[in-house]
Amino acid sequence: MSQYEPLQNRIAEHGADIDGDGGLSFTGSAVIIEGESVAGMPNANTHSQTEQGDKTMSGIHFSYIWPMALVVLSNVVYQICAKSVPEDMNPFASLTLTYLIGAAASAVLYYALGANGSILREYGKVNWAPLVLGLVIVGLEVGWIYAYKAGWEVSTGFIIQSAVLAGVLLLVGALLYREALTWNKLVGVAVCLIGLVILNLK
Repeated sequence: MSQYEPLQNRIAEHGADIDGDGGLSFTGSAVIIEGESVAGMPNANTHSQTEQGDKTMSGIHFSYIWPMALVVLSNVVYQICAKSVPEDMNPFASLTLTYLIGAAASAVLYYALGANGSILREYGKVNWAPLVLGLVIVGLEVGWIYAYKAGWEVSTGFIIQSAVLAGVLLLVGALLYREALTWNKLVGVAVCLIGLVILNLK
């Protein structure tokens, strides 16, 4: 028996004829045998892997973009709210309500997004960062509220803060996290600083 005879028999079962020279003439659609394609026709596994790869890449792109989109949207609403705090209301009293709502929303989202463990057990994993972050957020919120009370415009205040922050975080990233100081980052910060000068031109 020829070593190719079992393969030839199986090919014939799928609607192909084998001529005397060993060639194939197909009477049906593509022939796929044990995951391999015949006559250069792609098999189903190849299509499946390609589609899965496309979906994975789409997922990566989406997971990369949506957090930043959320930050931008939240920042817009945040600036509007900070600007709209009543003039005669103490900012710290305002923030007590803000953080109560934030704590409640965080707890609801913790369970709504499928977390099965106890939130108290999660508290056992805490380090210094969430505690300091709480203090820093107070400074952030109060700073913006008082800035708007002092007369800063929404359009210029946030731009100036972002430009200065970009330069500071560039140094923080390089010193604390060993992030590379590339030429395009430095040029970007320089452009931000030039923007500050332009904003202050009369």
